[in-house]
Amino acid sequence: MLLYRTYTVNFIIQKKFVAQKQKNISKISDKFPL
Repeated sequence: MLLYRTYTVNFIIQKKFVAQKQKNISKISDKFPL
């Protein structure tokens, strides 16, 4: 059960991290339109 909780926390952190990265990417592409 503890392992499952750790996995869930890691998953949430990863999702937040990916969302943050996508925000940064869209900011960059706003500054430098392809």
